[in-house]
Amino acid sequence: RLSDYLVFWDMDNTLLTAKEGIPACNRSVIRLFTAMGGRFTVASGRPPESIRAALGDIELSLPAISCNGSLLYDFQTNRVLRRSCLNQEQAAAAIADMLQKFPKIGVEVMAGAGEMYVVHASSYTHAHQVDEHMESVACPLENVPDGWLKVVFAGDPETIRKAGQYAKTRYFGRDNYFLPTNQIYLEIMPSGISKAAGMEELCHILNENIKKTIVIGDYYNDLEIMKKAGYSVAVANAPSEVKAAANEVTNCDCTGGATQLRVSRLLNRDGVMLHAEMPSVQTALETLVELQESNGVITNGTAYYKAVCERERAGGTTAIGEGLAIPHACNAGVASLGLAALTLTRGLDWGAADGKLVDMIFTVAVPPDRQSDHLLILARLVNLLSDHRLTEKLRMADTREAFLRILNQTEGAISAEVR
Repeated sequence: RLSDYLVFWDMDNTLLTAKEGIPACNRSVIRLFTAMGGRFTVASGRPPESIRAALGDIELSLPAISCNGSLLYDFQTNRVLRRSCLNQEQAAAAIADMLQKFPKIGVEVMAGAGEMYVVHASSYTHAHQVDEHMESVACPLENVPDGWLKVVFAGDPETIRKAGQYAKTRYFGRDNYFLPTNQIYLEIMPSGISKAAGMEELCHILNENIKKTIVIGDYYNDLEIMKKAGYSVAVANAPSEVKAAANEVTNCDCTGGATQLRVSRLLNRDGVMLHAEMPSVQTALETLVELQESNGVITNGTAYYKAVCERERAGGTTAIGEGLAIPHACNAGVASLGLAALTLTRGLDWGAADGKLVDMIFTVAVPPDRQSDHLLILARLVNLLSDHRLTEKLRMADTREAFLRILNQTEGAISAEVR
């Protein structure tokens, strides 16, 4: 059951980009996942204020890991659950040393509940504030309040690379450590504090099994939490070391969300049946499974059929309204990603929330090693089928070739707009 799992999603360059925000398809994935009972939160270097601004109307179902683990923050109660602070004397010594070596580097200190204090401004600290919707206070280091959560050095990629190398040759004490979090950011964090430690503590607080966690990340500061998770996913834009640590690597990056996944390519002529007469939901599901078996998508139709039926019983109806249903399952009886489509001359009662009978059904079959694609395909389908003009054209299609052409052309047009 999806409700058994906790998903921790990194934000920058994974869930979103600072310039463009969260792609529409990623928003659909999250809404679909939570509507199906899944539990979702973020694990980010951002402070709570910035996380809230980026998510907009998306609600987290769990407390967030903020400031790379220095804060655990519950957005439902607007309360800090745990705060971990730097050794300020050691951090101040490190800042002074780095500024002497790299006088143009920007320096920020996050303190309290994630408030930002800019102690050495640069174009990169300014961009950080603008891109992540953060207010800040410009002040000398000695005026920053106590309770430092982390220090951020901001600069061009080459400066940050050199600063990271230089930091390895310096010693400022055992209570803090340096952490590269982006090509343009290098941070000082409290020793023993990280996204991974935050996830462990949240699992302890919530009495959850850490083996039931899924982490999606993209950079070196995600390595530890990805290794600690029950299952980990790296996005396509991640460095090779991060990809190597993941259980699975997506075939698209954060900028496209699921837009590079063309669901119309998962459906062919033999997987479509039009204007059929079905006496029951059970018969419709059996027919869809047979279509996918004939395509070679499913190797064990019985196992897949049972998984689909169990999903309908345990997870609630897969009817999404407006006469549409998308039954689906990730199962060992599936050989490859695939879809089947069925339109009916007479609708069936699928238990839809809007009370409408279902007369068009798509099934989604996903093998166990493609779990991350499961929700992406579902979200892509939901996005496509929310276009009433498309669904009416599909219902009126008189041949399988016409059905496929309409779906492919519509999806192609959407992909072209995104690019």
